[in-house]
Amino acid sequence: MNAESETLSPELVINQLRKSGIVGSLQTVELQPLARNPGRIDHATRRAFHVWAGQKSVCYLLAGPNLAGIASRARKFGEACPDIAAKELFFESTPRMDFLGMEFIEGSPFEEAAVPAPMLEKAAAAILTRLEATLKPSSVAELRAELEDFFTWVLASPVFGAIDGGFLRDVVFPWVREGACRQPAQTRWTNGDFTAHNMIIDPLGRPWLIDYEYAHRTHFYLEDFVRWRTYSSAQKHFFDSSLKKIPPWLEAFFLLRQTVLDHHVASPQIALAGAGERVSRLRELAAKANVQFQNSFFLKPLTMQLEASVEERQKQIRDLDAEVVKRGEWGMALDQSLREAEARVLDQQRQIQDLDAEVVKRGKWGLVLDQSFREAEARVLDQQRQIQELDAEVAKRGEWGAALGQSLRTAEARVVDQQRQIQDLDAEVAKRGRWGLVLDQSLREAEARILDQQRQIQDLDAEVAKRGEWGAALGQSLRTAEMSVLELQNRVNQHATRETRLEENFRNLEEQMAEGQSFIANLVSHVGDLTHKAALLEEATEKDRREWARLSEEEHALRVKLNDKVTRMQNSFSWLVTSPLRALRRLLIDRK
Repeated sequence: MNAESETLSPELVINQLRKSGIVGSLQTVELQPLARNPGRIDHATRRAFHVWAGQKSVCYLLAGPNLAGIASRARKFGEACPDIAAKELFFESTPRMDFLGMEFIEGSPFEEAAVPAPMLEKAAAAILTRLEATLKPSSVAELRAELEDFFTWVLASPVFGAIDGGFLRDVVFPWVREGACRQPAQTRWTNGDFTAHNMIIDPLGRPWLIDYEYAHRTHFYLEDFVRWRTYSSAQKHFFDSSLKKIPPWLEAFFLLRQTVLDHHVASPQIALAGAGERVSRLRELAAKANVQFQNSFFLKPLTMQLEASVEERQKQIRDLDAEVVKRGEWGMALDQSLREAEARVLDQQRQIQDLDAEVVKRGKWGLVLDQSFREAEARVLDQQRQIQELDAEVAKRGEWGAALGQSLRTAEARVVDQQRQIQDLDAEVAKRGRWGLVLDQSLREAEARILDQQRQIQDLDAEVAKRGEWGAALGQSLRTAEMSVLELQNRVNQHATRETRLEENFRNLEEQMAEGQSFIANLVSHVGDLTHKAALLEEATEKDRREWARLSEEEHALRVKLNDKVTRMQNSFSWLVTSPLRALRRLLIDRK
């Protein structure tokens, strides 16, 4: 692992997010890498991620060195256009790298959005309206100051040599300056890369403008429309009403700016390939607009030759553009199909993982449920056994209670009989007073037996009361047991219902897994077909690349011939003789 990959390791990024308090220390953080332009110089040192915390989208994260300028421009643009700009969430600078967190905008670029064209046009108009709301009056002096700073920035770029700098100063800059100063002196915000790819429409239909690497307030905001027509393949007409015709000076401004930007951010191969075409177009604009070309005896034939060559090259370029657009649309459709296929595969894999986890979880839950069923069945059997014992005890105690009642009734009958006998004895005593002593003894014995019987009756009454309370408690226990049995039966029924549902869910999951496996098989076959088509497209692209190389060689040969002619012309006698006149003419022009 090299130093760059160690610097941009996911562990370091996650630790930085937790250290900054963006995500919690216990949250599960996922970094979803986002594709960036592989032709950029900073492709290896700067990475972009979509950060997730569980199922929640956290932010768009840009990690790499020297991000302070981008963070500042993004912050200022967001303050100027809050309705269409992603918010800056945080910026952290460390000795090893910088971390810029922005609001993640869900949606599709205008060129890929599956929405009607009128809806896209309305969304684009809304973005332009919000940008035009930042218009602010300025002065010609401030406009010229910004333009001169731009010229200095262009000349400082190593993409232009010393001879190129002289050509720009003497030929290109004057008519660019003249055309720019005719425009109203006012400034407006722009994101600096106004293309359909950087316009997003979210699922709610709301438009957004992203990518603030070159965002700034400028007098030359009309360059946005030139950039839109140049780099937007499908919606070129959206802003025709804002700029019906592109003036040559504005196109030259765009060509110069894009050439220098490509040199700063793109790889040398890409920058050189784009610079050749832009310089040819810039030379053509200069030949048509500059009076020195039109009136020069030496340069006029060269201009005519250049125009013929340019027309031929333009025709070739138009043909190649048409072919590139055609293949680009097919390639974008192929890329979209591949992305959708990959998304479906990832979704299926995630569903299968979720199903596996659910099966494992429900398998464990089923074991617990079986154990609960067994324990419930054991408790039910124990309750039923207790109920049977209680029923037997109740039956037994019921028989004993009936016998006890019969004994009480017999005792009461004997007491009544004893009382009747006592009454008879009293009558007999009264009648037979002679043998009273014997009778008294008999009476005392009878009273003693009656007291004993009454004591027994009281003991029996206490026992009956005690047995009655015990019977009430027993009845309460029986009712509680019956309610417990009913509750257990309900729970058993609920468990049985849940088990039935689980079995049905398992069957459905098995069917879904079978369908998913079939879909994945079809998807693998489709991806194979797409791979074959991609190989064919790559072969066709290789042919186009060879054709471009041949055209570049022809252009180089023409440039060598032109330089040779210019050298011979500059070494000629007429050129040397007229050089003081030309110097005097430039002096007079500068004084004006």
